[in-house]
Amino acid sequence: MRRSKYIVMLSVYQIDPSPENEKIYDPPREDDPAMKAFAEQIKDQGILVPLEVSLDHWITSGHRRHKAAQMIGLTKVPCIIWRGRRGMGEKASKAFQQRLAWHNQQRVKTHEEQFREAIVLKDDNEESPDKLMAYRKRKSKVKVEAIELRDTRGRSKISKAKFPFLDAVRDIVEKLSSFWPLSDRLL
Repeated sequence: MRRSKYIVMLSVYQIDPSPENEKIYDPPREDDPAMKAFAEQIKDQGILVPLEVSLDHWITSGHRRHKAAQMIGLTKVPCIIWRGRRGMGEKASKAFQQRLAWHNQQRVKTHEEQFREAIVLKDDNEESPDKLMAYRKRKSKVKVEAIELRDTRGRSKISKAKFPFLDAVRDIVEKLSSFWPLSDRLL
């Protein structure tokens, strides 16, 4: 039988954003226009989906909601308690890290975020990022004494065939002018 989840109100100062979230995903920033809009939405409608926190009060889901609540001065937020723990020390338990990534499956992620997430989820070795970087450095070394450079061409003009594509991009950017500055994600 599955236990029902209870929603409890916790102080925004009683729960902490997980350091792993900032290592994997881009952290929410107060100066981000999308974050400001999100905070205003929460101010108008409240927090519609509770945050999830571990037994030791680390956020597993809801870092943006937590930040938005702080931005608008909320002192308490609705939370669901996950029956696991982050664990003590610098490194979170594997279960905590996997839960954090699981909650972020729906996100549109940059390639960098996908890469960092894959390291957390797939490799049990604590030194894997360092080993990966060392491997990349070894593989990136050029094994020739000299590289011959030939004449290079200058940048070509945009061909007439690509003007319709360029016009379409300009139209999209103009239609989204109320959302400027635009992020790659939004485009």
